[in-house]
Amino acid sequence: MTSMRNMMRLLAAVAIVGAAFVGTSEASTISVVPGSQTIAPGGSATVDIMLSDLGALETVGAFSLTLSFNNAVIGAPETFVADPDGVMGAPVAPGVCGLTGACNLSAGFSAGTLELVYAADLAFTEPVLHAREFPGFRLATVSFTGLTEGLSALTLSVHPSTGVFLSNYDGTGAVAATAANGLICVDDPQTPGNRCTAAEVVPEPATLSLLGAGVAALAARRRRKAQQ
Repeated sequence: MTSMRNMMRLLAAVAIVGAAFVGTSEASTISVVPGSQTIAPGGSATVDIMLSDLGALETVGAFSLTLSFNNAVIGAPETFVADPDGVMGAPVAPGVCGLTGACNLSAGFSAGTLELVYAADLAFTEPVLHAREFPGFRLATVSFTGLTEGLSALTLSVHPSTGVFLSNYDGTGAVAATAANGLICVDDPQTPGNRCTAAEVVPEPATLSLLGAGVAALAARRRRKAQQ
């Protein structure tokens, strides 16, 4: 936890210059998939956080985002895995950011929020990492248990310390992206009424690159160290 707090302080310190790094290319999309699903109390629901439409000249060096949910409706047991397919490389250990392996600073599920912060293995050259990522990949997979009847939005939003964004390969800029949120409905078929009748997912696009310097700095700092 100490390394997590120290890294968050570092990222927050440089976040104010993020607007200078906003990309101008067509935006990629970060989506909750599936966008909507229904489970019974005690049932489980799994969603993927997917990156799609990555540009032909874009490579993601790091990502940072939060996923918020209604923890009165869905919650424990709950699990998550960042970069579940190992596209960006396997971390040495959670919370450890060295010169080998990926850097995983993800944490959850405190107060209905999951934080996903991940930087690629420095061993990958840009062409190699781009080939692994293009045209998109799973940033995370998340599972919840239905606790009680109701609706829970799954909302991708600005990270409180770094800003929600995608860093380019070397951390010198941001990869533009928009978000599409999701919804989980918990409904007991044995009780009157359907809690999900009015449930409708309305994707809420939001620019994820406006505060990009935080994780961009993480990627740049690790690459500078590797070159020394």
